[in-house]
Amino acid sequence: MRNTLTCLRVLALGLTLVATGTIEARAAAPTPEATCRRAIQSGLSRWLLTVSAARLRCANDVAAGLLPGATDCLSGLDEPRLARVVAGAGTTLRSGLGGACSSADWGLLSYPGPCGGDAT
Repeated sequence: MRNTLTCLRVLALGLTLVATGTIEARAAAPTPEATCRRAIQSGLSRWLLTVSAARLRCANDVAAGLLPGATDCLSGLDEPRLARVVAGAGTTLRSGLGGACSSADWGLLSYPGPCGGDAT
């Protein structure tokens, strides 16, 4: 009985993940738009983590007195190390999207997506 409940819970979790789109069906090859969406998601996640860590490091350096108190850790315009990290993360993001999204139809990437012939 216990094994049956465990199996049912795992099955329910799996169905939930598939229904919410967390796990894609592997039967068909992904469309260019799906590939681009995944690249956007992973690229933006990496960009956000990289830039956030650099901004936090800058704020910590200001708090520790290693940088002047007027240092703008949000834009990074007056802190060269932060500016380099932000620019590098942006370049990495753009290059990743350029390759993954080159054949995607940007009109199909909008949320919630096209409605086919039903849209008015």
